[in-house]
Parts: sequence; structure tokens; C-alpha cells
Amino acid sequence: MPGISADTGPQIPEPQPTTDNTQTTLPANAFQEVIDKIRILCMTLGVWLNLHVGISRENSGIFLKAIQVIIAINVNLIFRILRRAGLDIVPPTIDVPTDIRTAYKKTGVEPEIIRIPCCPTCFKPYSLETLPDVCDWKKSPRSWPCGTALKKQVFIQNRKTKKKKSKMVPKCIYATQSFESWLQFFLSRQQIEEHLEKSFQQEQTRRNSPQPNIMCDVQDSPAWRGLGNYLWTRYHLVFAFYIDWFNPFTNKIAGQVASCGAIVMYCLNLPIEVRFLLENIFIVGIIPGAPDVWTITHILIARAIKFRT
Repeated sequence: MPGISADTGPQIPEPQPTTDNTQTTLPANAFQEVIDKIRILCMTLGVWLNLHVGISRENSGIFLKAIQVIIAINVNLIFRILRRAGLDIVPPTIDVPTDIRTAYKKTGVEPEIIRIPCCPTCFKPYSLETLPDVCDWKKSPRSWPCGTALKKQVFIQNRKTKKKKSKMVPKCIYATQSFESWLQFFLSRQQIEEHLEKSFQQEQTRRNSPQPNIMCDVQDSPAWRGLGNYLWTRYHLVFAFYIDWFNPFTNKIAGQVASCGAIVMYCLNLPIEVRFLLENIFIVGIIPGAPDVWTITHILIARAIKFRT
């Protein structure tokens, strides 16, 4: 059997420049749109590695930088070959952010956080423009005011002059997520569209059926049917509030006792099998400390103000 020569394989001819000295010129943005889509995919991958895999912010930046170098080298080689083939193409700009925080903003994954100054003792909300020095809240008109200091002094160092400058800032900040931005993210998911459609079809079936003797879900209750025409469209959503306290360091018989409360909203329109999944609930906020009626009231008032505005 004759041996196979290394010269018998298919040969790829090297592109030769044109002899008539004519070149084809393409618009400057001919390939920029494609590169922009690749850039978004790279940022999404970096965000996924940071969120789900758990790599650090520093390593996420290294990954994004490496991806940028790889893409730039490949694009440079491709455009060199195209120029030798007679195509006068402007190379696109490779701009992959090397900071994972920038990738969060560019991909729209970072949630919109609302920060409200509040009293560190009673958690009464204030506006940043009219924040007093001490808390003036009273449990009753004849009781003493809270009197907790609402501001603290911090020192900010100038990077160039190395001089420190004092500044008064709120002592306690209550942070919560914007419900409007979360709702936009919530409804943009294809799975939610399918679940809402499934629940809506089940609702149409229940309207033509008698009241069941056994209720397995809130959607089987008379109160749900009492909503009437509000549920005639799949996008008229109903949310429920849930508040519970837990030990963030797990339940320990001995040792330091810690407690904090979670305020959660979930969509009752979703089927019960997916209603309480973490990706389908809206975390209104975390209540520090033990349960207290005044703390809950102030935090819910702060949340209600944001819902109205």
C-alpha cells in the first residue's frame, strides 16, 4: 500500500491582492453591530460566572480582559486576510469592559436599588434633603421623641492631594429594590409569559365551573373569584405580602441570638408549583432585629411611599 504524502492533502490557496488595484470599501459600521452582539454575550458570560459559579470580582475582570484580547487578536487576523483579498474594511472597535460592575450595568442585570435614610433605632424613613440631626418620631403625642442621632461624620481622602475632608452622611440607610424595574425584568422572561398564559386558561375554566368543595390553592377560593373582571386579562397581576423572621446564622441552641425579618412579595397569578421560586419573588427588604410593630410600620410606610410614586 503506497504511503500517503504530506503534499496530497487539499491545499487552501492564499488570497492574492487584486491586479487592477481596485478595492471594495464597506461602511465603517458594517461589522460593528456584530461585534457589539458578541460583546454583550461576553459580558453576559462574565456576569453568569460571577453570580452562579461564584468567581470573585477580580477574577471576573481578568476573564473579561482575556476575552477582549482573544477577540481582538482574531478580528485583527481576519481583517488582515480581508485586506489582502482587496477589501478595504474599517476594523470594528473591541470594547469589552474589564470591570464586572460595568458588565452588570451594560447587560441590565444589576437591579435598581432605592436607598432611604432612616432612624437606626425606630427605622422611621426620612428624605435626604430634609434629614434632621436627631429622630423626632414619637410613639404617642405625649411620649418622648426617639432622639437617636441620624447623621455621622466621615472623612474622605483626596487621591491627588491626600488631604482628608469631613462630611456628614446618614447614619443608617434602608435599601430596597425598585419594584418597577423588577417587574419589567419579571415580565420579560419567556417562562413567566408561559406560566401566566397557563394560569389564565385555568382561570377561564374555573369561571365556568362550580365552586369546588376542596380548595387546594388561593385561586380556588371565593375571595379569588370575588376579584371579578380584574382577572379577565392575564396581565392584571395580584401580589401577596409575606413577612417572616429567621436566624441568619441558622438556628442555634447556644451562642449569640440574632434575628432579622424578610419582607417578600409573590405573584398569585403564577401556578403554585413555580410561585415561590427564588427567581419569581420580589424581596421588598430586610428588617434588622427582633419583630417590632413600630419597625414594621415604618419600613412598610417607606415601601408604600415608593409604590405611590
